[in-house]
Amino acid sequence: MRNEWLGVPEVLLKKLFINAGVMTGVLITGIFMEVQQAGEGFLKLTLLCASGLCLYFLSLCLTVFRKKYKTLEGEVTWIHILKGRKKYWEIGVTEDNGEMKQLIIPAQDGVRKGKAYRFYYKNDDLLGVEEL
Repeated sequence: MRNEWLGVPEVLLKKLFINAGVMTGVLITGIFMEVQQAGEGFLKLTLLCASGLCLYFLSLCLTVFRKKYKTLEGEVTWIHILKGRKKYWEIGVTEDNGEMKQLIIPAQDGVRKGKAYRFYYKNDDLLGVEEL
């Protein structure tokens, strides 16, 4: 693992920072709109959205800092585009010991066949992908 801070991979820290930034942006935008619209109820909606984002952020923090995620390292051997869900790929990952695993990942992660990656996931939810 190349860059770690407090034992946490850089990919997962980046995800935490992005989520914290989104939550802060929603709060700032909501407060600004509340001031501009002179109390039209934007603050209530903002607090509702921010509380949902905060719960997700806290859940992600617990997962990351308590290391409740699994890692899978290996070479991507095949990629199939899922019918009906074209934004997701089903990939086959061959580990070093020869065992084959299947994962469903978002197409935006941009994995390529023949390259080695490290996948971080919890309960079949992909947390991050890192090229080795």
